Amino acid sequence: MQEFHVAASTLTPGTWYPSCDALRERFEVYGEEAKQRLLATANASNPAERDIAGCLLAGWPAWSPSDLPALKQAISRERGGGWIVRALAKFPVEQAAALVIPIVEREGGMNQAGFVLGEMLPRALPQVLRRMAHAPGAERDNLAAALSFDSSLPEAAPSRTPMLRALVDAATNRSLPADEREQALRLVAAFGERARSHGAAIRPLASDRDPRLRKAAHSALRSMLDPSVLGEILASCPPPGTEAAFKPDPGAPPPLVDAPGESEAADCFGALAGMGQDVGQVAPQLLPYLESTSWRWRMQTAEALGQLGNRSVSSALHPLLQDRDWQVVAATILAEVRLGDETAVPALRQVAQTHWFAAVRRAADEAVAALQAGKPKALESLYRTDNRFANLLWNNPLAKEAASCALPAATRAPMSLDLHGGTLGGSDRGEFGGNLTWMRAGAPPKLLLERNVSGMLKLSDRTAWVITGLSHMGMEYAAVYRVQIAGDGKVAISRLLNLPAASRDLSIDGDGLRSSGWVGSYLLVPADAGGRSVRISRVDCTH
Repeated sequence: MQEFHVAASTLTPGTWYPSCDALRERFEVYGEEAKQRLLATANASNPAERDIAGCLLAGWPAWSPSDLPALKQAISRERGGGWIVRALAKFPVEQAAALVIPIVEREGGMNQAGFVLGEMLPRALPQVLRRMAHAPGAERDNLAAALSFDSSLPEAAPSRTPMLRALVDAATNRSLPADEREQALRLVAAFGERARSHGAAIRPLASDRDPRLRKAAHSALRSMLDPSVLGEILASCPPPGTEAAFKPDPGAPPPLVDAPGESEAADCFGALAGMGQDVGQVAPQLLPYLESTSWRWRMQTAEALGQLGNRSVSSALHPLLQDRDWQVVAATILAEVRLGDETAVPALRQVAQTHWFAAVRRAADEAVAALQAGKPKALESLYRTDNRFANLLWNNPLAKEAASCALPAATRAPMSLDLHGGTLGGSDRGEFGGNLTWMRAGAPPKLLLERNVSGMLKLSDRTAWVITGLSHMGMEYAAVYRVQIAGDGKVAISRLLNLPAASRDLSIDGDGLRSSGWVGSYLLVPADAGGRSVRISRVDCTH
């Protein structure tokens, strides 16, 4: 065993599991003696030695029932089961699941025990459902999270389909206890739209005698966006014209800035879009939302109409190609391509020639080619992003750094302004955030906005524009806000317009502001005397 001790001395505590494979071969030649020595080390008091032994034993090829007590004790010493919990893959599923499930209940599934449980699915599903049916809320939630497709069942995992099939079978199996079927339905709901093909099997449970099954089945149908819940989703849409007062969550506190155009879009728009052409007949009912004062509602309505596939509504989208908000225009471009209506080509060409944002111009140009070629999915890759608010075209393969104009430092927009007996002040601390405050003599500062401020433009003694923005590690936000000081000193603030990215240079240019950044240079000018709306145009850097 001298070579055994020499090999052990070469190991480093905390070694990543795959690197143990080559070293394990040096121990396996000693067979049962090496395994027992490692098991003893895995149960010793030294954490570093336990870690080394667990790493080696995780992939040990041969185990016997007599090893289970020592293995169980070693697993209990490690948070999340440690590396050694992977050795349970060599034991019968029922036996291994009985050891792993309590760890996941207690500590969640983001550990080695959760990994092992995921590998045992769907064979271990009956045991999991039994535990979930009787576990307290926190433990049940830990198990559910460990079994979700987001963690143990990633998008490409081959076990996703059999897992979903097993859950549906359990949910519809009347020989199982109702509480276990209820848990199966909850897990089906976690698959969301991916489970839609199983809607026909779940629908009868929405009218089951057991109220628990009815509730869980309804939740699953709503999560998978089954057509049977179409009426309910439509009924959840807020009435047009309620943008300023609408709150998606009645229990949530009001946002710091709550003016028309600020309210979050209703969930019903996204849900309808996700249901796709199966419910295209409801598209005309969404047309009133195209007139919304909320840019979010206009944008999501355009997205939904594109997904619903009812070409008869395409002409109603044409005016949105001239919308004041670039994100609404971008969403409408994609919708027109998805609908495949060539009557939109003239309006799209106009966008491609005149829009101030280069990425939108490029998307419109691509849209014309896609419509003429009859390719309704040609633009999908241009809009693939998790940060829709920041930039719908973030992944546009055509987008390159746009030319920006050099601006004299002397004209840089100020970060503070004197307004009506007080001072409007802004700060920009990059990724650590900034803010906008209003200060008057003898009164404490008033926080108006928690956003990085890029600069300001004074419009009158009581009115100013404030430009915000942040560009950091893929995070983008930027906007134009209007600040109005009333005679009694009260401050009103509202967002006027979204911008695609923070300004690198923001300077006074005549009666407006010139912004220069990675999206190019453009000019922001008040469209009315009070600065209540913005006229925006691109800047030609050669003149």
